[in-house]
Amino acid sequence: MAELFHCAAYAQKKQEMEATLGRIARLEEEEAEQFDLQKRIPDDDTDTYLAVGETISRMQKEAERHRRALERKETELQNMARQLQPVLGQIYRESAWMADLLAVPESSLQGEQVLKRRRAAVFFEIEQNEGVARAAGPDIAMTRLDGLLMQLQELDEEYAQVHGGN
Repeated sequence: MAELFHCAAYAQKKQEMEATLGRIARLEEEEAEQFDLQKRIPDDDTDTYLAVGETISRMQKEAERHRRALERKETELQNMARQLQPVLGQIYRESAWMADLLAVPESSLQGEQVLKRRRAAVFFEIEQNEGVARAAGPDIAMTRLDGLLMQLQELDEEYAQVHGGN
């Protein structure tokens, strides 16, 4: 379940990075507008010219600060992706037996096998959630993921009860 929270954190960091990219693009547009304005100012209006120059300088510094923040976020995302690689590998290895288990009707299974099949079905839905995030948006995907995680927790509790756990 921890790996799912890593996936959610990865998605959130990606959204933050995209928002930062948007802010950088807006700053660059403003900088271009200021540059156009600077070219239109007559040479004899030095005070205005200096004020525009200061504004452009501030905007360039702000854009550079945002670029550095974006680079840090990109590095964070790359580190998270590296951390998730072993987890994803395990999920892909497990997905083969899950697919076999999902092919068997639940009515023909008993006891622990029923719980394993239900759990495999929830994992399959979680994998499908990535497509939902692309198609319907992150809010709907996160709501759906929350529901799937609750189902998984309920199945884990049921499994623990079957095996004499708490």
